[in-house]
Parts: sequence; C-alpha cells; structure tokens
Amino acid sequence: MSQASFGPLSAERDAHLLDYFHRTAFIQNILSAPSGEGPFLILSRPGAGKTAFKKWLLSKDSPYATISLDATTARVFVDDPSFNDEDYRTLLRAELLAGLLGELIGRSPAQLRKGQSKTLRDAYAEAEDFVTENFLQSVVDFVKDRFASLQILGTGFSLSKEERGRYLKQVRRKDLASAALKCLEKVTAAEKHRFCLVVDNPEYIVGHGLALTDRANAFRIGALLNLLAEIHTAGLRVAAFTKFHVFDSVQEHYTDYSHFADSVARLEWTRDDLIEFVSLRVKKRLKSEWNDVFGLTQKDFADLVFPRIINGPRDVLFLLSAAQSASAGVKLSKDNLLSASTQLKDDKYKDMSRLFGGIYPGVDAFCKAAVAVVRDLKPSMTTQSVDAAVDSSISDPHGPLHGIRAKYDWVINVQAGIPRASALLGTLGAFVFVANGRRHYPWEGHPLEALDRSDSIELSPLFK
Repeated sequence: MSQASFGPLSAERDAHLLDYFHRTAFIQNILSAPSGEGPFLILSRPGAGKTAFKKWLLSKDSPYATISLDATTARVFVDDPSFNDEDYRTLLRAELLAGLLGELIGRSPAQLRKGQSKTLRDAYAEAEDFVTENFLQSVVDFVKDRFASLQILGTGFSLSKEERGRYLKQVRRKDLASAALKCLEKVTAAEKHRFCLVVDNPEYIVGHGLALTDRANAFRIGALLNLLAEIHTAGLRVAAFTKFHVFDSVQEHYTDYSHFADSVARLEWTRDDLIEFVSLRVKKRLKSEWNDVFGLTQKDFADLVFPRIINGPRDVLFLLSAAQSASAGVKLSKDNLLSASTQLKDDKYKDMSRLFGGIYPGVDAFCKAAVAVVRDLKPSMTTQSVDAAVDSSISDPHGPLHGIRAKYDWVINVQAGIPRASALLGTLGAFVFVANGRRHYPWEGHPLEALDRSDSIELSPLFK
C-alpha cells in the first residue's frame, strides 16, 4: 500500500485540499437556492467540513465572486454599559452595509463599467454618491481614510464614549443604514447576484468567541446574524459559518432569533458523501485504487466506520491516519480501524475540553464518568432518563460522578439542568437516535433538540 498520507486533519493546513474537495449533496442544495432565498447560516460540529467548504467558496473554483469577512477583517466590540442594544445594532448595521458597498465599488472601478448596461452604471454611480457624499461626509470627523471598505467596520466601536455618541447621532440622523441597503439591493441586482459574502466564525467578530455563552455575547452574535439575514434577503448571497453550540446560545438569549430561524442549515453528510470523500483521497492523494488500500469493501468499510464517527470527515481522516500508522504498510484492515476508534474516542473527550474547558473545567472527566453511568442503562433511552441517571450518580457517594462533583464546583449545577448532562453528552456525540426504522448519527446534521424529541436514543457505538 502507498505510504502517502490521507492528508492533514486540518483543512486549513491542507495545501492540496481543492484537488479532492467533494461537493456533497448538502453543498449542492445550498448552491442551488435562488439568490435571496434558502439558508444563509450554516451550522456545523467541529470537524464536519466547515473550513473545507469555506475554503472552496473562497477559491477560484467558486461559482461566485466572494467577499470574506472574519475576525482578521474586523473586530466589533465595545465595553461601555451606556451603549445599549439598539445603539449596537444601529452602528453595526450602518458600518457593515457601507463597508460592503465600498467593497463592491472597489471590485468594479469606473473604467471597468464602460460598455456595461446603463442599469449597472447607474447603480454603481448611486452607490458611489452615497459612500462619498453621504456616509463619509457624515462621519468625516471620525473616519480618517477617505474610502469605505470592510475595514471601516468597527470604526465607531473603537471611539471614545463621547466621540461614539456623536458618531451614532450622525448615523441615526441621516438614516445611513437604510440608504446603504437600498444602494446594495440595486448594485447586487444589476450584477445579477454574482457576489457572495463568506462570514467565518461571527462569534469572534462581535463577541468573545466560543468560551462565553452569556446573554450579552449571544446578543452581539444574534445582532450580526440578523443583519446578515437582511443582507442575504436583499440579494447579496451570504454564507455564514458557526458552531452548533454558539447558535444554541443565540437561540436561548437573542429575542429576535425568529427573524432568521427559517434560514439556518446544519452541515450534513450522507453515507454516499463519506464514501466519495474517502475514494477521492485514495485516487487523487494516494494515487491508488480502493482494493490496493483497504482489505475490506466499501460497503464493509462504511458499515464498520460510519456508525463510529461523530462529526464526519475529520473523524474519518483521524481513523484512517491512525489505522495507517499501525498497518505497517499493508492494507488497512478491520482490526486496524477498530483499534484506531479507541484513539478517536479519547480525542472526542479532548474536544470537549477544547470547546468548554474554559467555563466547565474537567468537562472531559465529567463526560467520561457520565458515559460510564449511561452505559449501564437499558439500550433504548431518552434524554430524560439520561439526566435522571446522571443526577442520581452525582448524589451517590459510590457513584462515578460523586468524586467529579467534589473536584469541580460547576458539576452540582448539572442537577439543576445548568447545563443538562444529556446536552453535554449530545455535544460530545455520545448518542444516536432511532426514528423511521433506522439509527440517525450526529454527522447527518441533526440538531441536539432531535435527541430531546426522540423516545429512543442509544449510546453511540464509539462509546460502548
């Protein structure tokens, strides 16, 4: 068997990723939605392919002209108790819309518009007038550069309290955001909706990232998502990527969540997608055929591996890399893959520490002990029976969770449902649920609420 690797676990570090990027059924559905319709917000578990999808969207292979927005572009944060929710929303809306107009104008300078349709020339002329005569003229005392692009996002938030108040007054008095939105609608329509705004990890642009999931952080993230939904509906296609549990916090704390609730999709994989994901790497990275690499058929591979993965492609790569290291250059076997799954299970616990260790110290130890408790329950469970069993173990001096409670103060709150044990284990990926005669796995994109709605959940084969 070829000793070339299946590739790095990190899509960001894979210089050849686009050579074997697989456009899944999910991606095809996202791309086929008419402009202004369909989902704009894509939720994923860690390792579900978000970075690869984003990387492809921003590449020359993308069907769109893309604009990228992430925390390296702008940070929109202010620590000022007098700066209320409506102030935050108003300033964010004005600066992002004006910045996007500046980006579009920069992509189509006047000399390139000659020979284009009158509709397109007029739309850009109106946008240029707005940016130079309306927006920049209104905030000239605060914006030092005489141009607008996404670099302008965050300007008002970085000012002193007094300056920010005057800046905000100007933005409100001239209703700059509404004027910018009208220009944006005209430009994107004239451009036949060829642009796409790709937003990565909005929680780092406007908030404290993954670790803090309180009301204030959730509001800032929700305000940005609400604005992105408005931009998407206006005709500038948006693809925004964030994690499941960040969005769960927005649902809990952001009151206007319903404004974009129907525009959310969960990154999902099918069995066929995962087989193709592996096959493309065998062919294009290993330069081999399936039977030269594996000692089992594609069907047998899928039956063995897919029930044992949680998040999709990264877990598959983890298993393949670990199995390959142990195979000593021979074909990958069932035993190699089963042995590698033990390492994957350990990595899932480490994932929980990486995600939640800042707010729940020892969460990996808690999850290990909680899984041991759940393992003793009957095969078919509910989230309610899981929570009851974990609560009982926390109180039981002889239970595996009692010692964890003594070591970490937050564990006692689990008995009050803050957080619920079943929710933490669901985020870990410890469960599958049974519906319509089959098991449904986390990598299929199901929300955690699906576990709560099910009257039959089981421990994932990875954790048995």
